[in-house]
Amino acid sequence: AQQLAAPSPVTIFVQYDGVPRAMAERLNRALSAEGYAAPGVERLDSAAGKRELRFFYEDDRPAAEFAARAADDALAALGFATGVEARLLDHIRVKPRPGVFELWVEPVPAR
Repeated sequence: AQQLAAPSPVTIFVQYDGVPRAMAERLNRALSAEGYAAPGVERLDSAAGKRELRFFYEDDRPAAEFAARAADDALAALGFATGVEARLLDHIRVKPRPGVFELWVEPVPAR
Protein backbone atom coordinates (compact mmCIF):
# COMPACT_ATOMS: atom_id res chain seq x y z
CA ALA A 1 0.00 0.00 0.00
CA GLN A 2 2.86 2.39 0.74
CA GLN A 3 4.24 1.99 -2.75
CA LEU A 4 0.90 3.05 -4.23
CA ALA A 5 0.62 6.04 -1.89
CA ALA A 6 4.23 7.15 -2.23
CA PRO A 7 4.64 10.08 -4.59
CA SER A 8 7.05 9.53 -7.42
CA PRO A 9 9.65 10.63 -8.14
CA VAL A 10 10.76 12.23 -4.90
CA THR A 11 14.36 13.01 -3.98
CA ILE A 12 15.47 13.52 -0.38
CA PHE A 13 18.86 15.04 0.43
CA VAL A 14 19.96 14.38 4.02
CA GLN A 15 21.73 17.14 5.96
CA TYR A 16 22.73 15.89 9.41
CA ASP A 17 24.75 16.66 12.51
CA GLY A 18 25.57 14.94 15.79
CA VAL A 19 26.12 11.36 14.62
CA PRO A 20 28.87 9.56 12.73
CA ARG A 21 28.60 9.67 8.95
CA ALA A 22 27.99 5.90 8.87
CA MET A 23 24.78 6.39 10.89
CA ALA A 24 23.57 9.14 8.54
CA GLU A 25 24.30 6.82 5.62
CA ARG A 26 22.15 4.12 7.26
CA LEU A 27 19.31 6.64 7.46
CA ASN A 28 19.87 7.48 3.80
CA ARG A 29 19.76 3.79 2.83
CA ALA A 30 16.52 3.35 4.78
CA LEU A 31 14.92 6.18 2.79
CA SER A 32 16.19 4.63 -0.42
CA ALA A 33 14.67 1.29 0.60
CA GLU A 34 11.31 3.07 0.91
CA GLY A 35 11.55 4.09 -2.75
CA TYR A 36 12.96 7.58 -2.42
CA ALA A 37 15.90 8.80 -4.44
CA ALA A 38 18.43 9.48 -1.69
CA PRO A 39 21.61 10.69 -3.39
CA GLY A 40 23.71 11.19 -0.29
CA VAL A 41 24.34 12.79 3.07
CA GLU A 42 26.07 16.01 4.08
CA ARG A 43 27.20 16.94 7.58
CA LEU A 44 26.32 20.54 8.41
CA ASP A 45 26.58 22.28 11.77
CA SER A 46 23.35 24.10 10.91
CA ALA A 47 21.44 20.79 11.10
CA ALA A 48 22.05 20.68 14.88
CA GLY A 49 18.83 20.38 16.84
CA LYS A 50 16.63 20.00 13.78
CA ARG A 51 14.10 17.36 12.72
CA GLU A 52 12.46 18.82 9.65
CA LEU A 53 11.79 17.87 6.07
CA ARG A 54 11.97 20.99 3.94
CA PHE A 55 9.91 21.37 0.80
CA PHE A 56 9.64 24.35 -1.51
CA TYR A 57 6.26 24.26 -3.31
CA GLU A 58 2.78 24.14 -1.79
CA ASP A 59 1.80 21.49 -4.32
CA ASP A 60 4.47 19.20 -2.77
CA ARG A 61 2.84 19.31 0.68
CA PRO A 62 1.16 15.85 0.54
CA ALA A 63 4.35 14.21 -0.72
CA ALA A 64 6.43 16.06 1.89
CA GLU A 65 4.16 15.00 4.74
CA PHE A 66 4.33 11.40 3.52
CA ALA A 67 8.14 11.64 3.28
CA ALA A 68 8.34 13.12 6.80
CA ARG A 69 6.50 10.03 8.10
CA ALA A 70 8.90 7.80 6.17
CA ALA A 71 11.83 9.68 7.75
CA ASP A 72 10.26 9.15 11.19
CA ASP A 73 9.91 5.43 10.47
CA ALA A 74 13.56 5.25 9.40
CA LEU A 75 14.73 7.15 12.49
CA ALA A 76 12.66 4.92 14.79
CA ALA A 77 14.05 1.77 13.17
CA LEU A 78 17.56 3.06 13.91
CA GLY A 79 16.69 3.79 17.56
CA PHE A 80 16.33 7.56 17.25
CA ALA A 81 13.61 9.95 18.37
CA THR A 82 10.95 10.83 15.84
CA GLY A 83 9.02 14.03 15.24
CA VAL A 84 10.12 15.08 11.76
CA GLU A 85 7.89 17.92 10.57
CA ALA A 86 7.32 18.93 6.98
CA ARG A 87 8.25 22.62 6.59
CA LEU A 88 7.38 24.75 3.57
CA LEU A 89 10.15 27.13 2.45
CA ASP A 90 8.46 28.82 -0.49
CA HIS A 91 9.97 32.25 0.15
CA ILE A 92 13.51 31.47 -1.02
CA ARG A 93 14.57 32.75 -4.43
CA VAL A 94 16.52 29.77 -5.74
CA LYS A 95 14.55 26.57 -5.32
CA PRO A 96 15.18 23.01 -6.42
CA ARG A 97 12.72 21.43 -8.82
CA PRO A 98 9.40 20.20 -7.42
CA GLY A 99 9.69 16.85 -5.66
CA VAL A 100 13.12 17.61 -4.18
CA PHE A 101 13.17 17.73 -0.40
CA GLU A 102 15.82 18.23 2.27
CA LEU A 103 15.83 16.29 5.53
CA TRP A 104 17.59 18.37 8.18
CA VAL A 105 18.18 16.21 11.22
CA GLU A 106 20.30 15.71 14.30
CA PRO A 107 19.37 12.19 15.36
CA VAL A 108 19.07 11.77 19.11
CA PRO A 109 18.48 8.47 20.92
CA ALA A 110 14.83 7.61 21.55
CA ARG A 111 13.80 7.74 25.20
